[in-house]
Amino acid sequence: MSFNLNKICLLGTLGKDLGISFTTSNLEIGKVSLATSHSQKKGDDWEQLTTWHNLTLFKPSDFIKGKLKKGAKIYLEGRQQHDSYEKDGVKKYFRSVIVDNISIIPFDKSEATTEHSYNDNPSGSQEEKDDLPF
Repeated sequence: MSFNLNKICLLGTLGKDLGISFTTSNLEIGKVSLATSHSQKKGDDWEQLTTWHNLTLFKPSDFIKGKLKKGAKIYLEGRQQHDSYEKDGVKKYFRSVIVDNISIIPFDKSEATTEHSYNDNPSGSQEEKDDLPF
């Protein structure tokens, strides 16, 4: 039995807004580019290197379409795909990441999906503002 795995996990920053297009069979496809970076020592100094990844999302939800804007920090899981096309008689090759799972990482408090509050009650009584199950 052979075992194969094509999985990629990325954490980075979007370089542009999500672009939407449709296939001839009316399948919605979203495309966007993601920047990841790492540091590499060059002589006595450190150099920041950036790698750009082409992302493809099939049937992105309205929520995701609204959140995938330039500068957004995201984490994603997907698989790498190699494709080619011909332009002016020359065959061109490119790689893309087919996104299976995506998470938006909120850094701006206004974009946070949950709000954490602390109630400093000096009287010692416990007042709960939310109906929490625990």
